[in-house]
Amino acid sequence: MSYPLPQPIPRPLVDPHIQQSMTPNTVNTDVHPSLFFPLASLHADFVADGQSRQEALSAIYRRLVHRGLYSEDQQMWIMPKSDTVEESTADFFNDVVAQAHAHNKVPKMAHVWRSHGNVLVESLRKPDVILVPAGYQNIPRVHFRSIQSYCEVKYKDTKELVQASLQQINDVSNHISTTQLPRRFFIGMSLCGPSLTLILLARGAVVISKPLDIHQSPVDFLRILLGVTSCTPAWTGTDENFIHNAKGLTLEFDHYNLLITDRPVFISLSSHTRSSKIWYCHAYPKVYPPPPDRIPCVLKDCWMESGLTTDIDIHRFLQDRQPHPFDNDDQCQKFGIDDKYCVFSGCQQLMAKWDDRTNLPGIPIVLASQEPCCIAPDFDSVSQVSLLDATENILRRFGPGLCMQPRKHVQLVYETVGTPIVWFSCRREFLNAVMGATIALFNGTRKNVLHCDATDTNVMMVVKDLDPEHVVPDWPIGAGEYPKRAGLLFDWGHAVDQSSEAVYSTGGVTGTFSFTAAEFLQTEYATNHEIYHDLESLFWIMFVTSVNLEGPFNKWRMWQDAHCNPNCSYPFSFPGNVRIPVKPVPNVPSPSAPIWATPGLHTCSPEEVYQWKCSIPNAALIAAMDPYWTSNQSGKVFIDGMQRLAGYFRQEVSHDGEKVIFSEFRPRITPEIFLDILYEIREGIPDTEDHPSDDEIYHARSRYKEMLDADCGLEVPLLHPAGSLARSNLTSPIISKRPPVVSKKDGKRRESPTQESTTLEAPLAKRTRRASTPEPRGLGKQLSQKLHPLAT
Repeated sequence: MSYPLPQPIPRPLVDPHIQQSMTPNTVNTDVHPSLFFPLASLHADFVADGQSRQEALSAIYRRLVHRGLYSEDQQMWIMPKSDTVEESTADFFNDVVAQAHAHNKVPKMAHVWRSHGNVLVESLRKPDVILVPAGYQNIPRVHFRSIQSYCEVKYKDTKELVQASLQQINDVSNHISTTQLPRRFFIGMSLCGPSLTLILLARGAVVISKPLDIHQSPVDFLRILLGVTSCTPAWTGTDENFIHNAKGLTLEFDHYNLLITDRPVFISLSSHTRSSKIWYCHAYPKVYPPPPDRIPCVLKDCWMESGLTTDIDIHRFLQDRQPHPFDNDDQCQKFGIDDKYCVFSGCQQLMAKWDDRTNLPGIPIVLASQEPCCIAPDFDSVSQVSLLDATENILRRFGPGLCMQPRKHVQLVYETVGTPIVWFSCRREFLNAVMGATIALFNGTRKNVLHCDATDTNVMMVVKDLDPEHVVPDWPIGAGEYPKRAGLLFDWGHAVDQSSEAVYSTGGVTGTFSFTAAEFLQTEYATNHEIYHDLESLFWIMFVTSVNLEGPFNKWRMWQDAHCNPNCSYPFSFPGNVRIPVKPVPNVPSPSAPIWATPGLHTCSPEEVYQWKCSIPNAALIAAMDPYWTSNQSGKVFIDGMQRLAGYFRQEVSHDGEKVIFSEFRPRITPEIFLDILYEIREGIPDTEDHPSDDEIYHARSRYKEMLDADCGLEVPLLHPAGSLARSNLTSPIISKRPPVVSKKDGKRRESPTQESTTLEAPLAKRTRRASTPEPRGLGKQLSQKLHPLAT
């Protein structure tokens, strides 16, 4: 039975009004669909001996006509009858591909199409028709990591439905690309009536085809369907450097083989920018006989902007450069290998590898790194060459002239394994981890490297393994002891090289507003990023942690929305800006927290957050914290230390009518002062008030095992709803346009090698530099679609 499908409407694919609001220089439209899967993409298995690819394709088409799948008289495909259009489309795709396999006795189909329109994938999305491994055809639940491609089906061909389907494909592609470690790019299809549109989403580029009428161009459609379903991974976006074998997923480096476990540590929620993924691995040296012991490590896989300093360069600076000498003996004892404050005493194995010259304390050690090469298929050649894995080589099939923001693939292996700071066992361990990050910040500047991205996802605690017994450790028996896992500062991918020969950007880094130094939230202020800005970010990490965690081991506090409370100790100046805890807080009449410091969506502009940070009174600071941090003697010590630190980041406030005037910032805090205050807080907390119960440890391990089973990353940012990894949630604007750079050597202004686009990203996505004077932007789904209708 054939479904009566309307003919496609001649039109531009993207409305001109919408086109203007798309990310500039990245979206390419009206590309001929045959370029996505040219004749060269037809798998060699479909080609018989002595046949050309064109002859093989024609023979398959004639077989389909003979079998009644395509009617040349009616000039239309004959769709099988099913209960839904989605099921009919999946059956139709499978019938066509099965006949193509039978033509040359090709082995059994490795992937099949299945309808999934009425079932949520991981409780997030309902993709209409998905391509999965053959063994997943009848499995009730499918994960994003199993989906190879996806077709969105609409009942007719209209401009609105096409645009909606492309947005849905973009959304689903985010989940697929972020959960599949080997995924380099994604190709999806939109079938609106008989009109087929292809979309390729890569880091730094989007390519959208012209609509193709599948009835009027059956051979072109056949080639595309066989390409999506059965061609080699190089055409569909899977990195062939990752090898599946009996042990799992493996990756080869120069001197090590990497066995990648099923434990993601961190998953970026955006597939359009750096798309960083951090995976727990085991490294084996390439020696014979192979050593019996594995090396626990983590793999960072990301896409860096071409022409700019990469993670590999930064860690080379951190290891190879001669560090600046300490100013005095006291500084040497606090930040050097002497470890005066015993910050790293709980990690003797790592301390043995740190020194005062090559690997400075607090900075993770790199085991291996590479910029991988991949097969880059050409649009007019069957031969394939191996080229640097970069955006321009992914788009070679389309020929020259496409717009893009060039990015290249970068992989690093750290032999330092860490767990997120939110899994601290007690307040003293939390403070000890922040002290480790402080030491790392200072030691980075000793080699002219400034981190510039101190956030909750980058401050971690060293563990031997990521199993529950190490992430949630048993409590030591000795009096006054606690696990004391060392604190480190990870992810130096946004670091700035401050050497005299280098250039570095003005305007700093904007990440999640909650952790950004207030000075960078002003709309008319430009300054170079300095170490005291990163120290302020550490302070806001401490504040947001004390607001959102009501106990050790990632124990989350629940919130509900509220409007301005006139009885609150700190009446805010704009409505809907606070949240109140679901659980009542004893002895606090109006507990509330600023909305930007809690999980979920908010519409705060940078200027509003700036005003709050610069003028926050002590009463509001304390009222926002959970009683876990403010009760008993421990609470008094913690509050006193937080108030002392906050004094360095406030500004004097005056009023001129309704206008608020802020004075200059107070004297800048130094790493020595910051570390001393943290030390005094840590040592002032009585050990009798600072240890978890056996029940807390047991339940924490159970929660941690549930996170492992969820297979979505151990890194849970402080600002995710209820601490869960809801990939589609946006919690803060990211203004990611790279500014000009200024040379420290000659002071001349230079344009950046590349220009970033203005987009909105999810909080796990890696932060990028902003322009020095951006317009403050609110947050919400409508604004996200306005800035980039294809962005999640």
